[in-house]
Amino acid sequence: MEVLKKFFSYYFGSIFTPQKTFTKLMDEPKKILYFFLILLPFTALDGAVGIIFIVKDWYPFIPLMINIPKEYYYIAEMFFFGPVTYLNIILAAGIIQVMLYAFKAQQGVAAKFENTLMIATYGLLGPLFIWNVYDLAFTLLMVFNIMPHDWFYKHYQEMGIPFFVNLVIVIIGETFHFISINTALTKVYNLSKIKSIFITLFVMVVFFVGWLVLFIR
Repeated sequence: MEVLKKFFSYYFGSIFTPQKTFTKLMDEPKKILYFFLILLPFTALDGAVGIIFIVKDWYPFIPLMINIPKEYYYIAEMFFFGPVTYLNIILAAGIIQVMLYAFKAQQGVAAKFENTLMIATYGLLGPLFIWNVYDLAFTLLMVFNIMPHDWFYKHYQEMGIPFFVNLVIVIIGETFHFISINTALTKVYNLSKIKSIFITLFVMVVFFVGWLVLFIR
């Protein structure tokens, strides 16, 4: 119970109070445990949405650029989404570590890779909780027939209201990503604002491009 209490404290703290949270994470003796726990609420919500769609035989959220037959998309996502995300987190942490050495920012506790891994993990995954809650909320509206199950997908293709709602959610999520990682780099690693902004933007681009390359053929 204590582990879960601390985990959720770190989870939401990385979004709303990043400086305080990342400072605590640096001194957390079980930080690797919290690295593995971070993906659970995120994949649980995503998995719940996928299971509902598979059971109901619905395919409303399939991204247009993904070349996977619709009847296999949600099954593929549930099996590959977590591992692909882990790989990209490790890649992002490695890039941060290399750039920190290049900028000569490694000092004391910040020199350990597991600390950099915590910043990449919580900085990139914490804000995605917003996206998962949003997806689950729309799914439940469909389950209870408040919204037709194909409404979202049709309007998304037409760039109607759902497209712009999605865009707003993405902007909010990306803003939290940026603030979280940038705060950690400036306050915990003592980087200048220009260097931390450069690293943050670079890592965010690599993370999402890497996810697309691994998940889309």
